Amino acid sequence: MDKNDKLQILKNAIKSYPDFPEPGIIFRDIFSAFNNIVALRAMKDLIMEHILFLEVDLVVGLDSRGFLFGPIICMELGKPFLPVRKKGKLPGKVTQQKYTLEYGEATFELQTEFINEGTRVLIVDDLLATGVIVTEKTTILLRYLHQQWDKKNADRKREFLSTNGDSQDDASTVRSKRPRLDLNNSL
Repeated sequence: MDKNDKLQILKNAIKSYPDFPEPGIIFRDIFSAFNNIVALRAMKDLIMEHILFLEVDLVVGLDSRGFLFGPIICMELGKPFLPVRKKGKLPGKVTQQKYTLEYGEATFELQTEFINEGTRVLIVDDLLATGVIVTEKTTILLRYLHQQWDKKNADRKREFLSTNGDSQDDASTVRSKRPRLDLNNSL
């Protein structure tokens, strides 16, 4: 089965609900694909085809749908899984990040004992996530990783990014080697 066939199977399995949760919104229910084993396998294959070239040490899943896809990905990659959860849900040493929603504030947490300096992570959320939540939840992880760089490594990091291309023109070259993130510009 080729990629287009898999995409069509997945597209057909995802149900749409107009005017949910409010008028004017079309809710696309990824859970409906979990009720169809052929669609679930197609989805797993498509995800893995998309990320297989990445060199990662850890798969991080964002609360809560990242918990569905993260373990599938980590098992395929043979890498450990770490959840980012809502405040008060994780034991041990955690770092927190508050973020603002249209209806209030929330806090996410990440267990810090499982991430070491230089850990390369793949951050997973649901396939149909909105950008605001992903960005806010990702910030907690990026801030923690950024803090792990000590002063002597900060200059080496900047030098690496400048010599390996952090401009739009060099993006495909950098991606072909390994995905990179300029933490100085992301926080």
